[in-house]
Amino acid sequence: MCVLMTSLRRMLPEVAGFAVYFTLLFLSFVQLGHLVLGLKIQEYSTITASGKSLFLCALGSFNFDEILSTSRILGPMFLYGYLCIIFIIIINILLAIINDALVVMRGYTPPPEHREILEELWRRVANFFGLTNSEIQEDDMLASERLEDCLSRLDLLARTMKERHIAENVMRMYRQAYELPTKQ
Repeated sequence: MCVLMTSLRRMLPEVAGFAVYFTLLFLSFVQLGHLVLGLKIQEYSTITASGKSLFLCALGSFNFDEILSTSRILGPMFLYGYLCIIFIIIINILLAIINDALVVMRGYTPPPEHREILEELWRRVANFFGLTNSEIQEDDMLASERLEDCLSRLDLLARTMKERHIAENVMRMYRQAYELPTKQ
């Protein structure tokens, strides 16, 4: 987790720049789609509808026959240009940014405290799913039972001390009320 968070922090400026570039490019395609196809196709009739249609187009949901019948040359060129630029170029740029951040983080070693926490988490998950050796599970169960025993003894001791403190306060108040001599 430490490596992941550190790599995310390192690539944040590049991803922010990429987001601005992607937004400008996407909005330009939205405007172009509205201008080229907006008069004849309902999905491109407004800027908002054009943005929604291009987003769905990036997910693979588009009607190529309708685009082809609207504009024989500009429609398919627009669609192919959009899909190629978005999927081939833009996604590869994002992957390159992520790859560069991970290459920088390859030599990173987390602090020992983080490693100990992760080892303990892994041990507990492995115990939960039964992926560890049965001897280790038995040792963990014995340690857990010992811990529960110690906690219950500690709880009983705390209750006893609290009850004793209350009893001492009651006795002190009784002595003060009746002015009895105190033991020394």
